[in-house]
Amino acid sequence: MRRKGWLVPAVFAVLLGLAAVLLLTPSEPSYRGKPLTHWLQAYKITITATNSLWRNSKPIGADDEAPSRYEADAAIEAIGTNAIPILLRLIQHRDSRLRYWQFSLARKAPFFRIAPVSARSPNHEALMAFRALGTNAGPAVPQLMEIYNRESNRNTRNWVLSGLAEIGPPAEQAVPLLLRTLADTNTQSRENAARALGAIHADAPVVVPALIPCLRDPEARIRLAAVIALREYGKAAKSAVRELLELLRDPKLSAGPFYTFTTLSGTPARVNAVTIAEMATNALRDIDPETAAKAGIRNNW
Repeated sequence: MRRKGWLVPAVFAVLLGLAAVLLLTPSEPSYRGKPLTHWLQAYKITITATNSLWRNSKPIGADDEAPSRYEADAAIEAIGTNAIPILLRLIQHRDSRLRYWQFSLARKAPFFRIAPVSARSPNHEALMAFRALGTNAGPAVPQLMEIYNRESNRNTRNWVLSGLAEIGPPAEQAVPLLLRTLADTNTQSRENAARALGAIHADAPVVVPALIPCLRDPEARIRLAAVIALREYGKAAKSAVRELLELLRDPKLSAGPFYTFTTLSGTPARVNAVTIAEMATNALRDIDPETAAKAGIRNNW
């Protein structure tokens, strides 16, 4: 009898918890009768497995009605800022270690029929949606900054930095945060911070001097990101001209890198392989055409 006496309160507590979750979960916006998560499928990162089953160039289990990138971009633009609450949740997504091992085991099973999706896919979906929103995602900036300052997970913080870069000029209030990140010990974080500063291109008197030392960073990725960021500032980055010229004269600083990406089939594909020297050449031409011409710099690519 005592056990039965506890049953009703326990059921009531569970129902109350479910009700709270439903009330606290933001309603999902839609476009053309389909929810936001439907459109986000276009940005999923799928993983190929040698023993996965495929049909019509898609893993069996994939949604055959998944939208194209073009359709998804149009849908995100139409949904607008209503998408932000869900995007903020997705950009913080982290799969548990248990889920990771479950997925790893599932991929090895010969009967595996579920379309494999990367654990980073939700983060990537949010980032691509922020790209589609562009400057219209400005209202998300304070929350993205709050996530960055609160979150200790390095991957999540880097997704946030990339999101700020996609938003661009409306993320100007994040400039102090990004300047602090330029001194981070993590290479990816420094690179993302430099790229975001270039995309926002605000407060040139403060940001340009902070980017100049990055031109001599030991990591080629940081040097390239700094060159790209300075080019975004145009003539406002004139104080960086001397350092850009010195970078071009130093073969060790101006060489590489070449970027590649891997297609779903696993075949490496070279895309827009750009050296630091090429980008620095174009940056100089945009920042100070007269000095570039006197130095005999030509844009040959």
